[in-house]
Amino acid sequence: GASSSTGGLAFHRHERSWLFLLSGRKRWFFHVGPDPPTTALARVDETSLRSAELGALPSGDGCGSGSWEVEGFVGLLEHEQRPGEAVLVPDGVWHCTYNIHDGDGTD
Repeated sequence: GASSSTGGLAFHRHERSWLFLLSGRKRWFFHVGPDPPTTALARVDETSLRSAELGALPSGDGCGSGSWEVEGFVGLLEHEQRPGEAVLVPDGVWHCTYNIHDGDGTD
């Protein structure tokens, strides 16, 4: 549904989904690793999320662009979705969102 500029969702997971953004911008975080994210199901601000999630990673891992295909990668992937873009969230992948602008994104 539609979210306000301060909206978004805490880390959660579900079946594979395509999510299309009509307007505004949305920041996505994807948790990659064998364990649930430290902040799973708890809504926290972006600074706290980065601190908690990156602090829980083994040394040498981090935040950035990456792929689920990279063997052994554990980390926090980030993507900024813009109007007209669709994001594919694979089955069971932990993810959370933060609205950057007022928009009608679906998640």
